[in-house]
Amino acid sequence: MRIKVAFRGTLINAKPEESRDGKNTYYKVSLDQNGEAGSMSCNKDVYDMVASGELEKYSEIDFQAAYNDQYKNMQVFDAFPAS
Repeated sequence: MRIKVAFRGTLINAKPEESRDGKNTYYKVSLDQNGEAGSMSCNKDVYDMVASGELEKYSEIDFQAAYNDQYKNMQVFDAFPAS
């Protein structure tokens, strides 16, 4: 089951990470929410928005993510500047 959530946080950065065998690239977004900083998985589209400057670092961003209970992970699948 995938549970979708929306939340607001301060974007810090995004970075790619290659798998150990070099065959896959995974993406992570770093963010701060209420003084708690961390990183979580994101898709390539969100990474590209950060890398291109479309999403400004250290600005308030509305994130959309999905929690997958089968794999027990959460991934950001969309983001846009907070209005």
